[in-house]
Amino acid sequence: MEIDVSQIIEAHLSGEMPAYLLSGSVCELGRDAARITWKNAQDFAELFKLTDEEVVAVREDLREEGMDDIGNLSRSDVVACVVQCVAHEIRQIEGFGLDLENFTDEEFSEATENCGGRSQSDLAEFEGKWYFYFGM
Repeated sequence: MEIDVSQIIEAHLSGEMPAYLLSGSVCELGRDAARITWKNAQDFAELFKLTDEEVVAVREDLREEGMDDIGNLSRSDVVACVVQCVAHEIRQIEGFGLDLENFTDEEFSEATENCGGRSQSDLAEFEGKWYFYFGM
């Protein structure tokens, strides 16, 4: 299922919530990086709404990815997982040198061709909106 994640991209680009604050490493944020990024993702999740159908799709996808205890997560924690997945993808793509505010289709394809060990990115831009794909 494709989920509109434009709000997350816009928050990153505006500096309101940079992706590194949602998925930063110990090198960037210190020994409490996991706690910091999870708290930030939970806080941002309060602003980022998903439909019931989207939450179900994300739960199913995360279960397929090996997160067996996903059923124990609250709705807001599922949304926080989405926020962290998107932030991670933003960082991967920008790490390949892509400017998310100004790029060609060719540049986007090149940057996302082998993102995160997958054959392509789960993040896509279409007519000014950003989408993230959850599913197999």
